[in-house]
Order: sequence, then structure tokens, then C-alpha cells
Amino acid sequence: AGVKDFYFIYGVADAVIDPKKIDSPARQASKLLAQMLDGQGVKHQEIKNHLGQAAFRVYQFDIK
Repeated sequence: AGVKDFYFIYGVADAVIDPKKIDSPARQASKLLAQMLDGQGVKHQEIKNHLGQAAFRVYQFDIK
């Protein structure tokens, strides 16, 4: 029982972020977490926009 997996959805494109929150502490924390997950080799799936560009990354991981 309990939580097995965590999901983190990162807005890659600034266009998907509220312009008032681009430089917010929460946005900075999201960028840092995405960098840390990438550095640890955590795999992700991309959600692309209508132009085929990455808009979001969805990370799935567990905490041991």
C-alpha cells in the first residue's frame, strides 16, 4: 500500500506558463527539479504542441 510513483509535469515552453509567474520562486524551483531529474537520468515523456515542439515533460519516478 502507499504511494509507488510520483509524477512531475514541467512546462518546458514559457508560452505554457502564466507570464506573471515566469520569474516566480515556484518556476525557479520547477526548473531546478527538472535539471536534477535530468542529471539523475530520470526518463520523461514529452507532450508536444501543434508545431511539434516540446511543451511539457512528464517525469515518473519513485523515492526510495
